[in-house]
Amino acid sequence: MSSYKLIYFNGKGRGEIIRYIFAQAGVKYEDNRVTKEEWPELKPNTPYGVLPILEVDGKQLAGGLVIAQYLAQLKEFDLAGSNEFENAEIAGIVAFIEDFVKEVIKLHFENDPTRKADLVKNFKESVVPKYLGKLNQLAKDNGGYLWKAKRTWADLYVATVLAMLSGRDKEFSDALEKHFPDLLKLHNTVESLPNIAKWIKERPVTEM
Repeated sequence: MSSYKLIYFNGKGRGEIIRYIFAQAGVKYEDNRVTKEEWPELKPNTPYGVLPILEVDGKQLAGGLVIAQYLAQLKEFDLAGSNEFENAEIAGIVAFIEDFVKEVIKLHFENDPTRKADLVKNFKESVVPKYLGKLNQLAKDNGGYLWKAKRTWADLYVATVLAMLSGRDKEFSDALEKHFPDLLKLHNTVESLPNIAKWIKERPVTEM
């Protein structure tokens, strides 16, 4: 069996989907959490100057979703399809979720008050209905999952995103419960999986 070392900051962020995948599969790995003080020295020695990185038997993979997809498609993790086309279908769902995440990031880092107000309005009126509406429909049509009634890494990824947003914004949490019940059910299903529930209970407490 391969040895795994996840290198990421001491927070959830882009690393949490990877930790969920390891937790669900029950596969051991080293969870190496880099401090702000350590990062400047480490950064020049990373493939692209960003984290997360996964070391697999000493070889490095970079990019949170690249790592997540790589692991999900391994037999021991069993969170993907059965062939390349099915895996591409699942990756397409993840890309759609990632487009939503980019909208969240754009809103979060906007500092101009007028521009931010416009982004908030657009987020509530257009972004949330577009993305969560489609994901809610997928969950409804696929037996509580996003793809063909099978648990995949796409389900775990959307659960991490929803957990992050719900934890920070009660208005978002209320909207999720009121308007997107099938998506909320999927989120709750993922977080109730024994291995993931254990990880959530025992993981280090962090701000992000």
